[in-house]
Amino acid sequence: MTLGTKLKEARKNANLTQEQLADVLGVSRQAITKWESDKGLPDIENLKHIASILNTSIDYLLAEEEVLDFTLTRQAIKLEDYDGKNEKQKKIAILKEYYPESEYYLLISYQKTNWFEELIYWVTPVPFGAFEVATSYRDRHSFYFIVEKDNDTYLVKISDEFIESRKLVKKLEKKKNGLYKKFVIGEKKYYNFRKV
Repeated sequence: MTLGTKLKEARKNANLTQEQLADVLGVSRQAITKWESDKGLPDIENLKHIASILNTSIDYLLAEEEVLDFTLTRQAIKLEDYDGKNEKQKKIAILKEYYPESEYYLLISYQKTNWFEELIYWVTPVPFGAFEVATSYRDRHSFYFIVEKDNDTYLVKISDEFIESRKLVKKLEKKKNGLYKKFVIGEKKYYNFRKV
């Protein structure tokens, strides 16, 4: 799928016309038409604004091989309505209610690093895994899962307020023990902690 096709699809999913998107970005409608027909490319600043406005990532718009379906399913939840001794148990109960009769894999996620952060990580004496813990702390109340249901695979995020899921369009690799290998989607890295 080309950038133009993804942009058009994302704009429609956001219920915006070309004129409305153009107004928000401060460009002409013709510029949007040109981008959506792959006859031109937005500059990096417009690309950042587009990703923010359309609730997607720059990686998704630019990637040639996408891993995720663009469609995001998001539903509000109330943690207090679920039984469990702790936050993780409640979120697993929510997952099983929304995806009954499925396979569940708990993931650990952390922010993808840039080259400078990687350099600091390798040249400073930090304990193994400390950097991943530090970058995941910002998102500490969200739990991530891979759900396998009816030959489909979903990446599911459960925060304190929402359950969000996206269908994977590309199969992820598994290790010999049946768990998923590390993978990257957008700005996050994931690795499979255990099967639930």
